Amino acid sequence: MKPEQQRIAIAEVCGWKLCTPNRSWPNPYWTNPITKELSVFEQLPNYLNDLNAMHEAEKVLTDEQRWQQACFIVDYHQASGAFPLFSRSEVIALASAAAAQRAEAFLRTLNLWTE
Repeated sequence: MKPEQQRIAIAEVCGWKLCTPNRSWPNPYWTNPITKELSVFEQLPNYLNDLNAMHEAEKVLTDEQRWQQACFIVDYHQASGAFPLFSRSEVIALASAAAAQRAEAFLRTLNLWTE
């Protein structure tokens, strides 16, 4: 998935909606109905490089989805659904995951990742 596609997919999950009030393609406007912000693509949160933006995005996940995301981040997903014990290196990988890694895991968790 291209970085732009990732940012758009995450933004949409977080409530941003594409609108074109002045039909200014190729750079249409995006609105956030919660904050009433109006932005162009470049002003959308930079989820792939900003841990704070990803932290805000992750708030939309349920506890189960957060668990799945953690499993994707450490590349450990057990099909049985049992509670696996993470090793020390896996916990470190989870805690130190970059924004881009969290973004990919977020999108995979929500089945929005495309190859």
